[in-house]
Amino acid sequence: MRSRFIVKFVITAFFAVAPFILSGCAAKKSPESLRALNAGKDIQFSKANENEIIVKSGNGTVSVPQISGTITLDEAIAYALTHNLNAAVSKTEEEVQREMSTAAMMKMLPALIANVERSWKSRHVPSKSVNYTTGAESLAPSISSELETATESVELSWDLLDLAINVNRWKQSGDRVRIRALQLRRIKQNLAFEVTGAYLRAAVAKDAAKQAEKVIGYALQRQEIIDTQMEKGHIPKIDGLQSSIDIAELLIRLTRYSDEYKASKTELARLLGVAPTTPFELVDIDFASLPGQLIMSGEDMGREAMLSRPELFELDIEEQITSKDAEIAIMSMFPDLTPFVRYQHDANKFLTRHDWFVSGLKLSWDMLSIPEAYAEQQTAAARERLVRKRRMNMAMAVLTQLRLAVIEYENYMRQVEQALELEKLRKDLAVEVHQQVETGRLKESTLLNADQLYIVAHHARLTAAARLLTARQRILNSMGRDWDAGGKKIVSTANDLEVALQ
Repeated sequence: MRSRFIVKFVITAFFAVAPFILSGCAAKKSPESLRALNAGKDIQFSKANENEIIVKSGNGTVSVPQISGTITLDEAIAYALTHNLNAAVSKTEEEVQREMSTAAMMKMLPALIANVERSWKSRHVPSKSVNYTTGAESLAPSISSELETATESVELSWDLLDLAINVNRWKQSGDRVRIRALQLRRIKQNLAFEVTGAYLRAAVAKDAAKQAEKVIGYALQRQEIIDTQMEKGHIPKIDGLQSSIDIAELLIRLTRYSDEYKASKTELARLLGVAPTTPFELVDIDFASLPGQLIMSGEDMGREAMLSRPELFELDIEEQITSKDAEIAIMSMFPDLTPFVRYQHDANKFLTRHDWFVSGLKLSWDMLSIPEAYAEQQTAAARERLVRKRRMNMAMAVLTQLRLAVIEYENYMRQVEQALELEKLRKDLAVEVHQQVETGRLKESTLLNADQLYIVAHHARLTAAARLLTARQRILNSMGRDWDAGGKKIVSTANDLEVALQ
């Protein structure tokens, strides 16, 4: 009967473990087949458009539509904050760290261990006793246990030293969750800045492309006129061919603005987290309305940066973590005290009582581990000093970055004024050249060259304006402001981009 039970037990155990054994022995997919499988999923994900998302910010509620049609800068930033893959990765890392914090909290629970034993001896093992003084046998060989052992026990114990250490590790894990949240916040701040720059670059390229299309259309019309005049002999062939060459070179130069717009949109699509081929357009931006002089003092901006930059918060928390590492190392030098209570049951028929409770304290002290713990404490103290130095270095880097952003903003303000004056002169010259060409005083090539130089000056002015707006966003980014943080204005005037850039 007993042997039959043993066979059933072994068979049951085998079938319980067999699925795990078979799963480990299953043939793995080759790297090529695995990549082919995941590539389809990746392509499908990159082409998928999400449903409409409502994003609430300090500037109001922004409706984030599917990326199609025309999108504003606000919509582009809001969409990027919810769809950009770098931000999504950082968010997932925060969720992973949060689960690790939960696991660290669960480690503080006491240990509750249940044991069940069923074993069988092949034969009895009798024992006898002898008189300690005389050496004579005092008890005939006897047994006090059965061939079959059937015991159960449940023990509740709580290692108090481990509890103290795990409490500190749980706090450290919570600190790491906050670090991940700060990293995500900084990623979003940088993302808003990068989207702003990419959007404005694309808007400049779009405007320049429109201007280029007008000149290209006019150039093609002039080319037809020149061809007709050459056929009729109204102009020398050499002059006609030279004009055609000038027009061809102009078309080559102007085409780059259209290519630049496509490239800028592709970069913007990457930041938005959509496929590069996703069709969308940008709203026209009035670059004539620009921010003015800075009205917030450098001291106030520096103070706000010191109190707002996520990197500094992160290093503050990192210093706390290393400080707790030193505390944990000191704790591990102390003896280990473990109270416990255990219930036991033994089916041995030779026992007069078959169940009982045991309670008590266990004290253990691994004294040879003290040198190792001391070394760990010294290492943690050194790391704490290192983090403190890194924080000071980061504070200096933040102030330097902010100062450079202010210098860049002031520089682009001057560039905008200079580029605006140059554009005005080029425009006046182009108008005068048009009039001279119409009266026959100048050649066609002179007109087209004047138009091209005007477009170059116009593009330079728009580029300077876009860089000025981006420089303002760089200042806000250096101060550690979120996209929707609001706060004190830093410039004297506002423009249509104030909601997105303030």
